[in-house]
Amino acid sequence: MNKTLLAAALLLSTAPALAQVYKCPDAGGRTVIQQMPCAGGSEMNVKPASGRATVAPLGAASTAPGAKPMTEAERLNALSDASARSRRKQDLDERIVPRARMEMYGHRETCARELDELKSDQYAYKQNLYGKAHAAQRASEMASLSARCDTRDRELVSNFNALLDECKQLNGCAAITP
Repeated sequence: MNKTLLAAALLLSTAPALAQVYKCPDAGGRTVIQQMPCAGGSEMNVKPASGRATVAPLGAASTAPGAKPMTEAERLNALSDASARSRRKQDLDERIVPRARMEMYGHRETCARELDELKSDQYAYKQNLYGKAHAAQRASEMASLSARCDTRDRELVSNFNALLDECKQLNGCAAITP
C-alpha cells in the first residue's frame, strides 16, 4: 500500500498542472479530488465561494507572454490574497485612516486647550514674589506640556502618514487628505 501511495505521489509531483479538477473513486471506494483524469471519475467545475468572481480556467493562457498557467492552488491563493487586500483597503479607507486622522487632530486640540489654560493662569497673581514664582512655574509647565504634545503629535502624524501611504498603495483613500 505504501509503495502504491509513493508511486502515486511521484506521478502527481512530476505531472504537469492540468486545467481541471477531477472527482475520482480510489481503490477503497472513497472519493478523491485530483488534477489527473481517472476511470469512473467526473470533471469538477471549481468556482470561488461567492460564485460571482470571473476567473480564467487553469488551462487558459495567462496574460503575460511566456508565463506558465497557474495551478488550482495558486489560483485560489491569488484569490484569497486579492480578497485580503480588498478588505484591508476597505478597512483603511472607511475606519482606520479616518480614526487616525481624528486622533491626530483631537490631540492637537487638547494640547492647545491645555496650553491656553496654563497661559491664562500664568499671571493670575500680583507681580510680587509669589506671583513671579507662580508665573515661572506655569512657564515651566507650559514648556513641558509643549514638549510632550510635540512628541505625541510627531508619533500620530507618522502613524497617520504610514496608514495613508498603505491605503494609497492599495488604490484607496482618494477622499482623505492630511
